[in-house]
Amino acid sequence: MSFKRKILYASYLALKKSGYLKFKNSFSNQANILAFHRVNHYEINHLSTPIHIFDKLMWTIQQHYSPVPLQYIIDTLNKGNKIPPKTIVITFDDGYRDNLLYAAPILKKYNIPATFFVTSGYINTQRIFPWDAASNIPHPNMTWEDVRELQRIGFEIGSHTINHVNLGKATESEAIQEINQSKEQIKDQVKAPVTTIAIPFGKKECVQSNTEKIIKEAGYQASFMLRGGKLTEKSNPYYLPRVPIYPSYIEMMMELDNYIVYYDNKMKFNFFL
Repeated sequence: MSFKRKILYASYLALKKSGYLKFKNSFSNQANILAFHRVNHYEINHLSTPIHIFDKLMWTIQQHYSPVPLQYIIDTLNKGNKIPPKTIVITFDDGYRDNLLYAAPILKKYNIPATFFVTSGYINTQRIFPWDAASNIPHPNMTWEDVRELQRIGFEIGSHTINHVNLGKATESEAIQEINQSKEQIKDQVKAPVTTIAIPFGKKECVQSNTEKIIKEAGYQASFMLRGGKLTEKSNPYYLPRVPIYPSYIEMMMELDNYIVYYDNKMKFNFFL
């Protein structure tokens, strides 16, 4: 571990132990929406969270924060209400089967709600996401029965388009097809409304000027990015921020405690009120 990182960790732990971060965050009307992809015991990278880390993080969230369903956030924004302090939302992208096998039981153990954004064209298939093609480790996708099981357990299901396309490069007709048809495919399979969509890749260059209009016209209530940042009562429901997962538990806690803030590939410290 580098000297700078040691100083970073030590200063965070000192402020947390002192009670300063708890005091500061009691005045913070913002939410952290966390974006996971995989939870398993056989791979550790920017997409895969180890089971024991996920369990520890969910226990901490259940004990010390306020986990809420995604729909609660949407309703709060629509009413113009402030976000309660320490609000946290859990989401998953893509539709990997380990979400059902490993993540869902932990979420249920701690009674934490979550939304799973599934890429409908990969569900019930053996298609491999492009970024997994070079991996020697298989990452099977969920079946539609798996997705229905998540919904039966009590989790929300959202869209992640059909083919995980970059909407920032798609033609208008391609974007309409990906956004509309994925919604209908999921709705037909789970027999429930699909009101939210996560933008594939989630960066600012992954949407165009007409993307919000297409999403609204398709009947979604909200869409979600993946570029970091905090959600407040002023956030645009069709451009809501989510936080990517950090490589370690302590760094994830720094984000949840608003000690550091990740946004657009940059990190900044947030010491003060």
